[in-house]
Amino acid sequence: MVGTQNTSAKKIFPALQSMVKSGTLTVPIIGVAKSGWGIEQLRARARDSLAQYGGGVDEAAFAKLVQLLQYIDGDYQDPSTYQRLQKALGSAARSLHYLAIPASLFETVIEGLRKVGCTNNARVIVEKPFGRDLASARSLNATLRATFPESDIFRIDHYLGKEAVENLLFFRFANTFLDTMAEKFGVAGRGKFYDEVGAIRDVVQNHLLQVIAFLAMGLRSDHVTGTSYAPVGQTPVVRATGQRFGCNMLSAITNKGALAFIVFEGKFKSPVFVTFMQRLLKQVAGKIYLIVDGHPVHKSRTATRFAANHSSRLRLIRMPGYCPELNPDELLNQDVKSNGLGKNRPTNRTELMAIVRSHLYRRRKQPQVITNLFREQHVHYAA
Repeated sequence: MVGTQNTSAKKIFPALQSMVKSGTLTVPIIGVAKSGWGIEQLRARARDSLAQYGGGVDEAAFAKLVQLLQYIDGDYQDPSTYQRLQKALGSAARSLHYLAIPASLFETVIEGLRKVGCTNNARVIVEKPFGRDLASARSLNATLRATFPESDIFRIDHYLGKEAVENLLFFRFANTFLDTMAEKFGVAGRGKFYDEVGAIRDVVQNHLLQVIAFLAMGLRSDHVTGTSYAPVGQTPVVRATGQRFGCNMLSAITNKGALAFIVFEGKFKSPVFVTFMQRLLKQVAGKIYLIVDGHPVHKSRTATRFAANHSSRLRLIRMPGYCPELNPDELLNQDVKSNGLGKNRPTNRTELMAIVRSHLYRRRKQPQVITNLFREQHVHYAA
């Protein structure tokens, strides 16, 4: 594990303590950095991190965690750093290298690991930002793929694990909680990193643009599917009405091919969710286990009371704050955009909602299409 002080303090140490508490972390953790520290300073840093960012120190879990910690103080440019790491790894058969370091050092560190054999049967996690521009990103990608198989490369942005962001992934159209998404932090201990990367690459082009990608997944009249093209020297022309309007949909699917939905205007509020649950109760004969995320509406008194009043037939199951697997219902959302709206161009909201409903009614008569959504790569839902 190599990383910046900010990332290890705010994210890594709290995650490690949580894993120790759950019994899923029993292997050595080796920190590598150039800080002039020893193992005692690292342990003190871990304690301070947990007290400030991890919700407090769990003494029993922390006692186990510090026994797993090891530390190598060395320069990433120095070959002896990697030799000491190789010695510390010993006979480890499936090591995981977490690179929370400036992007300019990725290739240097990967090459250093490769030269001493630390990349054999290993995995690598690369933190954002992924290069400084397109050329450097392609170069880094080539280095990674020349050393690791694609299945062992994990490109991540820890910001997207925030519960508020994960909520957006499922229900984009209620934005009452967007005010809580701001994060206050300084650049203490990150001066060199910010001199090289800057706030634009560190926050805007990674965190904010990826969140906007989630927000932009609603149903709108100007949705464009596929690739537009034109002869050389001419501008591609996309058929449009010159108007922009939208609507929202709420849907539930099962791996048996069943589909329930509601198409509506306005924000996603408790009455809409209750109406949707009422439709489910009419449509489904047996007991319903409805898997929902942590959206405020799902936890509202109105929704909770409705579920309690119908507990013999309906149960709400709330997912944890961070579920990285792709939601199969998101694939249905994309199907509506590509195969419903993508082949039509409504001139008003009434037409838009009619097109969406028509497509969903068609899909309801094609259970095999819904079932196949659960078979797509990266989807691991059982129901």
